Amino acid sequence: TYVLAASSASVNEGSPVTFTLTTTNVATGTSVPYTLSGVNSADISGGLLTGNAVINSSGLATISVTLVNDLLTEGTETLTVTTGGASASATVNDTSRAPTYSLTATSSSFNEGATATFTLTTTNVATGTSVPYTLSGVNSADISGGLLTGNAVINSSGLATISATLVNDVITEG
Repeated sequence: TYVLAASSASVNEGSPVTFTLTTTNVATGTSVPYTLSGVNSADISGGLLTGNAVINSSGLATISVTLVNDLLTEGTETLTVTTGGASASATVNDTSRAPTYSLTATSSSFNEGATATFTLTTTNVATGTSVPYTLSGVNSADISGGLLTGNAVINSSGLATISATLVNDVITEG
């Protein structure tokens, strides 16, 4: 026989939930396949919706599932594990909040030859996220290195700095 139970009736995104499979008359070391449903692979750390649970000497096996805090608003979902003809479910609470971005210049104007610096402030954006940016209002000859695009990497404080050194080209441009 197979009986499956969830460690919790509900779980927040970004948290783990464990399902315990209790068996009788199943040999130690038996590998029992399981399937996850009600969520998609992007919702699960590791992305696998199938696996195998191995029965221990007490007739138990555990299936640990870590849910991804994906910052997508999906609403409440129901994670269901099915194995050996048994199933158990846990409600997945959508704790996502939409990301926000604001960009400010460190000064209202910059002279040629100076470095123009901008601060990108974010909320609900993961540390290490690379955010593409484009510089406009100048041409590539006005920027040291000539690049008008790049990527700002969000730090652990939710901030990124974008710097562009302005070429002192001795051309009157206004």
